[in-house]
Amino acid sequence: MRTYLTFLFCSLVTLFLAQAAYAEIYKSVDKQGRVTYTDKLPADVKATVVDLPSINALPPMQYIPVNSPEPNLGAVDVDYQVSIVSPVSGDTLPAGEPNLNVSINLDQDLRPGHVLAYLLDGYIVEKTTALAVTLVELPRGQHKLHVEVMSKYGKSLGQSNAITVIVDRPIMHKNPVKVSGNQ
Repeated sequence: MRTYLTFLFCSLVTLFLAQAAYAEIYKSVDKQGRVTYTDKLPADVKATVVDLPSINALPPMQYIPVNSPEPNLGAVDVDYQVSIVSPVSGDTLPAGEPNLNVSINLDQDLRPGHVLAYLLDGYIVEKTTALAVTLVELPRGQHKLHVEVMSKYGKSLGQSNAITVIVDRPIMHKNPVKVSGNQ
């Protein structure tokens, strides 16, 4: 009997809450022509009940984290040995040379879905499967260069040691300083 009373009480509370959640929507127009929509019946103006269409609800999209772990598809993890062949650490790119040619060596062929990421000062400047690339119009100064093999999920599978490259560019003055002769 006690279970029956509990069930009856819960049912009545649910019915009451459902009625409270379902509210009529009223549309009214005042003397200035302003349209108002409200869930309370206005006392001072004539209002009509608005028949709202049903809500078109879609299930939420599945969230996939950006750095999700690579699914284990039965494949064995591959560790690549990467080395930069050219340029050599400490090389200077002369003032007249705008581009830097980079070539690397891998201990094995890249597997499908794996790419080489060429990083300059920690930022990816090229993603490719090529063992040689040309980095175009590098800014002047000292830079750290390294190459990393990445899976299609962004997992690092091996990387080279970082090398230092110096880019020598002339400084161009907008208003050159005039030098007068000996006085």
